[in-house]
Amino acid sequence: MVAETVFQPNDEGKAKYHRKEDWLEKIKNGLLVTVSIDKKIVGFAVCYRKDKTLHVWNVGVLPEYRKNGVWQKMYEMVVFQARESEYEAISLNTYKEKFPGMYNFCQTHGFFESKTEKDELPGAIKSMFVRKL
Repeated sequence: MVAETVFQPNDEGKAKYHRKEDWLEKIKNGLLVTVSIDKKIVGFAVCYRKDKTLHVWNVGVLPEYRKNGVWQKMYEMVVFQARESEYEAISLNTYKEKFPGMYNFCQTHGFFESKTEKDELPGAIKSMFVRKL
């Protein structure tokens, strides 16, 4: 599974974030975007509806394909689908310290940081971003 390769979760992380049922529920009521190269899935984005917002719940790109525009392509598809489905905004959560690339992406692509909160991980601050469409 690409997500396990990207995130390398421990057993607790697998139990909390990698339950197949949770993923299927999000996709059923939302959107799954993938990028494949040579018939191999190298990136994914799972999104679901939160009122009039399409929330980007989980994103992953295999390490060897990062910095090659994979997330940019997926993001463009997410925006396109959100507009086609008449969502008013796109949202996502990230961690500046853990995922600086995603944090910077949000800052340079029209998102505003709507809220921050301490996460259950010691010292981790979760940033919630929103971009109006």
